[in-house]
Amino acid sequence: MSRKPDPFESPKRRLKRGKEHARRLEKRIQSFLKKEPHQRVEDTDAEGVTTHAIKFTRDFPHSWGDAAVESIEALRSALDQIGYAAAILGGASEPKQAYFPIANTASDLDTVVKGRCKDIPTEIKTLFKGFNAHAGGNYTLWALNKLCGANKHRLLTPFGALAPEMRVGQATAMNGVEIFAPRWSSERHQIEFARVFPGGEFKYQAQISFFIGFDEFNGVKPAPAVGVLDAIASEVDRVLRATEAECRRIGLI
Repeated sequence: MSRKPDPFESPKRRLKRGKEHARRLEKRIQSFLKKEPHQRVEDTDAEGVTTHAIKFTRDFPHSWGDAAVESIEALRSALDQIGYAAAILGGASEPKQAYFPIANTASDLDTVVKGRCKDIPTEIKTLFKGFNAHAGGNYTLWALNKLCGANKHRLLTPFGALAPEMRVGQATAMNGVEIFAPRWSSERHQIEFARVFPGGEFKYQAQISFFIGFDEFNGVKPAPAVGVLDAIASEVDRVLRATEAECRRIGLI
């Protein structure tokens, strides 16, 4: 006896591909960082101000951005294919308006549901709307839409080393020293954490942890790239499972 085809096979495959691209990115980042491609530097400008930083001595590979883009596109595609599959199950022969709704605000979400989900069964539209995929609701799904809608060439640039934690021990700081939260300078390709003005003195021992991530981009908060992709994949999986269960509950499967 032949097995019935899975109506959600296509979005499941896209979700799987999105996860695979994220794992590929993770492995490449780990391989890169194992070689410790960074060093402590002190840059002094023309006015005599010295910036203390951790500088990367190698450029970040373009393949990182490629893997991130491919993961994001696969995950966004999976969401829309979930809507398409539900529309087919609901009786639409050639769905034209069967997208998963994501918007900037809750009111915008209502507009998107009305305009872009017309071919999706009412129960599934209600389900989709319940995920609150807007900036003030489900931030993860909203971030996916923002990243996917970005110019793909620009999406390569947010990659930077973000430093969420730094401990400075045995530090001696005289007047004219400014110590601040570690920040990424894309221009200098380094993490900066202190400035010493003329006449100041700064001696320290520092431990700094950092990750490779998306910098602030299109409203999306700075965060580890792989962590962002994993969180998005988890949400897409949740949408998929819920939609499949609801289709079964209302008798479409």
